[in-house]
Amino acid sequence: MSQPLSMYGAIDLAAAGSASGAASAGGDAVPGPFSVEATAANLQSILETSARVPVVAVFSSARSEESTALAARLESLAVKSAGSFQLAKVDVDAAPEIVQAFRVSRIPAAVALLQGQPLPLFEGAPAEAELGPLIDQLLAAAAQYGITGRLDGAQA
Repeated sequence: MSQPLSMYGAIDLAAAGSASGAASAGGDAVPGPFSVEATAANLQSILETSARVPVVAVFSSARSEESTALAARLESLAVKSAGSFQLAKVDVDAAPEIVQAFRVSRIPAAVALLQGQPLPLFEGAPAEAELGPLIDQLLAAAAQYGITGRLDGAQA
């Protein structure tokens, strides 16, 4: 069973995410892939995307089969959703600065990003049957904030 992720003391990422302006309304097309490898170099772009499309950041490592399996399941959901959210895959071994910024202490873990704001989803691997409803809840919450864009799936 997964446990909620504690964001106590996390770095405020609002300033980085707020630079992109108003949220997209009505499911506007947003350029970008359904899944992206998150790095320190492209984190700003991912935060900007989260103002128009919900982003799920999944933290994993090749050293953890559980975390790579979860990342693969989330990637499949991202593709099936046809752009309703973007998956940002964070390799904890290659991007320790992102791990530190989000204060992730255990993998697998996932954090949603809405308008640049991190919202903890879980630490540990949830049951596969829980993932779809979790994404549905995230999309409903995003819609309440006017974040209803859809990615076009174009690769950068």
